Amino acid sequence: MSLSLLYLRACPDLAAQCMALPTFTKGDHEGACGTSASTPIVAGMVSRLNEARRRAGKGPLGFLNPLLYAHPGAFHDATEGSNAGCGTGGFSCGVGWDPVTGLGTPNVAKLEQIVLALPGAAVAEEPLPEMAPPSSAGVAEE
Repeated sequence: MSLSLLYLRACPDLAAQCMALPTFTKGDHEGACGTSASTPIVAGMVSRLNEARRRAGKGPLGFLNPLLYAHPGAFHDATEGSNAGCGTGGFSCGVGWDPVTGLGTPNVAKLEQIVLALPGAAVAEEPLPEMAPPSSAGVAEE
């Protein structure tokens, strides 16, 4: 693997659903789009992978890019479409990494198998610390 893949980032690295995701804000139904919609999906995926490792007595994953790029087969490759906009044709999807969808959308089941096969330091099972309820001090009433 070239050093550039280890230290530099391609943008994007992967893709996730990002159009018209149903969300609720203060009881109102809305549709979220873009990075604001897809980032929580990817965060949830990484949390699931780390939780699987924790259950197996292994430590968390840390920086993900070397792992992701070492396993392009763990993604659903989007090969058609583009990100046209702003009066341009944008970039086109293609086989493998492309500037529209990166490696593609994650296959979480495959990624879970991969991360469970990785070595990792044992994690001590400790109870979670007691958390104080959030304070409402300094929060304005509506």
